[in-house]
Parts: sequence; structure tokens; C-alpha cells
Amino acid sequence: MVKAKNAANIANLGEARGSLGKQTVKLLSLMAILIALEFVTEYLLSITIGGSYRISLTFLIRAIAGFTIGPLGGIVAGCTDILGGFILYAGSMVYGITIVRVLQGATDGLFLYKKATPARIVLAALFDAVIWNIPCLYFKFTYFGIPYKMATVIPQVIISVCTFAVSIAAMMMLRNSLLPIIRKFMFNNGIWSAPAENKAETVSEVVEAAAEECSVSE
Repeated sequence: MVKAKNAANIANLGEARGSLGKQTVKLLSLMAILIALEFVTEYLLSITIGGSYRISLTFLIRAIAGFTIGPLGGIVAGCTDILGGFILYAGSMVYGITIVRVLQGATDGLFLYKKATPARIVLAALFDAVIWNIPCLYFKFTYFGIPYKMATVIPQVIISVCTFAVSIAAMMMLRNSLLPIIRKFMFNNGIWSAPAENKAETVSEVVEAAAEECSVSE
């Protein structure tokens, strides 16, 4: 009897390890997709004005990473910056900017992953577009030798403020329209599990739980 229980426990442990391994591979695959999307939006679909002012939709990918994988989005943002440095700039990198990108992605995940309320979305956009942009501009100006003048600082401030406003609207749209779909896809593929408090056992219940999450504080 004891041997049978031990054998069953070993089998269950092996099955759990196999399931965890598969989930890890799928999570890494999702992170790779997010890195590719962020790379495209940051370096290929961005608009550069005056040689030093870049406008992109990278914040959207960071938001999606925050909604789906939480603070691990910092790894996605950091890997994207490193990848861009090696592919496009022959390994030339500004490590301070890379650290800021990691903080941007991690902060988005902290605010957006569990409860994406309007207040948390505003905070995520504030940190992403404004607060973390201050040290980013410092490293950028220092590395490229850009003078600290009104003519160079004001355009960056305008871009940050506009990005902040657009980020809030975009994150709200993602939360209300795409988040339940993304959660359903992740649940079906074993990447995301429903929070314990939701007691969700079926895909439909998971989607309903995600939708209820999205409607909090509205």
C-alpha cells in the first residue's frame, strides 16, 4: 500500500514537473514574441524627428507585456534594447537607458498585471512616459552630447506629455477590448492560470473573470 502511494506520488511529481516545463517553454515563447514586437515598434516603425526625437508605439507592447506577464515585462524591454544595440548599432549601447527600459517594463507589470483599474493605468502611464523618461533623457543627452537648452528640452517634454495622454487611452482600450481575448488565449495554451480567488474552472469563466477585472472601478 505504501509502495503504491509512493509510486503515485512520484508519478504525480513527474507529471507536475513536465507541466511546469511546458508552461515555462510557452512563457519564454510569449516573451520572445513580445521582444520581436517591441523591437519592430521601437526601431522599424518609429518616427525620428531632427535626428534625436523618436516617436514610437513601444509603450503599447510594454502595456501588453504588463497585462500578460507582469513585472517580467522588464526583461522583455531590457532584451529589446540590448538586441537593438547589437543589431543596429554594432553593440554600441547606453546601459543607463537599458536599465530605464527594464524599470519601465517592470513598473507597467506591477501596476497592470493583477488589477488594471483606471487609477493603476494612470500610474503606469505616468511612470512609463514621464517619470522614467527623466533619467532616460539624462543618459541620452549625456551620451550623444546634446546640449541642455530650451530648444532641445521642450520638444522632449511635449513628446512625454503627449505620450502620457495617449498611453492612458491606449491602455484603457487594451484593457476593455483585448485583455479578455489575450487571457483566454493564454489560458487555453497553459501560459496563464486563473487567480485562485476567481475559482474559475472553464474557459468561459476565465474570460468572464477577466472581464469583471477590467470593469472594476468603472
